[in-house]
Amino acid sequence: MKGQVASGVTMTSIITNRSATAALATLRAISSDARDTAAQVSSGMRVATARDNAAYWSVSTTMDGDRRSVSAVADALGLGAAKVDTVYTGLESTVDILSAIKERVVAAAEEGVDRSKVQEEIEQLKQQVLAVSEAASFAGINWLSTDIADIYSAPSARVVSSYARREDGSVRVESVDVPLHGLSLFNTTGGGLLQADDRGVGDIGGLRNFSASSTGQRRSLGFDWQGPLYFADDTTQITFDITLDADNPANTTSPQPGVTRTITINRSLIDQVMPTANGMVDYIGEWSDVLEYAVGETDLYVPYNHVDLNYSVMTRENLARGAGNGISNVVSTLPGGLTGGLVDTPMEYGSRPTAIMREFTQGFTLHPSNMISIPLSVNGQDTGISITREAIDATLGKTTGEIANRTEMVAVLNALLAPAGVYAIEDADGIRFHVDPDFHPESGRKATLVIGRATDLVGADVVSADLLSLDITSGGAAVDAALADVEAMLGRVTAAASAMGSLSKRIALQTEFAKVLMDSMASGIGRLVDADMNEASTRIKALQARERLAVSALQIANSQPAAILDLYR
Repeated sequence: MKGQVASGVTMTSIITNRSATAALATLRAISSDARDTAAQVSSGMRVATARDNAAYWSVSTTMDGDRRSVSAVADALGLGAAKVDTVYTGLESTVDILSAIKERVVAAAEEGVDRSKVQEEIEQLKQQVLAVSEAASFAGINWLSTDIADIYSAPSARVVSSYARREDGSVRVESVDVPLHGLSLFNTTGGGLLQADDRGVGDIGGLRNFSASSTGQRRSLGFDWQGPLYFADDTTQITFDITLDADNPANTTSPQPGVTRTITINRSLIDQVMPTANGMVDYIGEWSDVLEYAVGETDLYVPYNHVDLNYSVMTRENLARGAGNGISNVVSTLPGGLTGGLVDTPMEYGSRPTAIMREFTQGFTLHPSNMISIPLSVNGQDTGISITREAIDATLGKTTGEIANRTEMVAVLNALLAPAGVYAIEDADGIRFHVDPDFHPESGRKATLVIGRATDLVGADVVSADLLSLDITSGGAAVDAALADVEAMLGRVTAAASAMGSLSKRIALQTEFAKVLMDSMASGIGRLVDADMNEASTRIKALQARERLAVSALQIANSQPAAILDLYR
């Protein structure tokens, strides 16, 4: 086949050395892999730059930033722990000193004790407490001795607690708030744990110790028993009209008339109530049963006195909202016109509940940060009220939050009670509470009024004097007052120390968690970017061997054109 090259014959060229080109490409690839593997061995990282793996590099860089932030939080926790531990140490020492002061005060109550000497000891202990509060400072921060204009509304001190990244990518440094008004022992403007608490409201004018539960009363119609009564047949009968559960028109602007029924008592009814009596009603107790059955056992109650032979007719308050009842149009066809004692009787209305606080004790001033709560229930519906400083000033036209006397207390109560349908009036030395019938027209047993003991945010056991002004030298009441104040101070400082102990424990746990979290994050980053050194070192040896073979192959490929040229020599 002339002009063609046989299949399978490789063309050789002295211009283009295809074998050398292929060998050179192989050598370059092997050298590149060797350089990358050498870089992994030298750096220890599989993903060192975004070029290596953009996704893994981005995640690992973000996680590394978070790990560094958690490390900073761990450092901040250490600082916070130091501050909290310093405060806790100061509070613990204060508890011990207050206990010692309490012992001296108790000793001063004993007759014959030289109270001036005891006072000298107390003065030294006072100074020790003051020294402890001033010394409990860390890095210039002191939470036990403060200078705050209004410590009750001052922002809380903060201790960094954690660092968190949310699902949306945002980050936040969490912190624990430490309220200084429950921690400071001495504040320059007052309000410290060892100073008088000007938020106290005493017994709230008597409302703190007052509670009442009152139910309206139903009225009864009274009659004297006349009998025996004999109902020969249905032509002998007693008829009357009875009205049950009517509203008292004097108590509401829209009275309901209740339910009026015409009742007939004859032989047939007597046989239903007493089948074996043969129409004879001999005793007052039997007459009570007959009346209840005739009107309706669930609607009428007829108690009686078998000695005085009288009985009462009263509603069970099942038909309407009132408690009034009356009887009219009594007619009898019995011999002698006997009615069992029933006669026409005007309406008798049930009363409404009232509650009386016997004595208004004393006025008080409500601090802006305090609030008084009074539980209240009317006809089973809870509707308590809250007395705030704003409510006092708005009602009385003041700016001080002071309720000076009983009249002002009644005015404030009425302003707040009105929406609940209750009102207060002055009653002798105290205050009387009434239910407004226009809001709650129920009367009798349906109507209830429950007033609970008033409480406030501070409580009754407040400190009335400063520790530094405590003086027991006069004995008697001064010792009692000092003991009460020291006991209250001891309770407050103990609670503060307990809170600091709990916070210290929490910080310790959070610090340990931060360390574990940093380790976990470092491990997670390593899984993404760290190189497997065993694999990398083995691979680089293999690549070095392949590189040597590639160099030999390139040499062989380059020797082929030289062999052809030798043919022309």
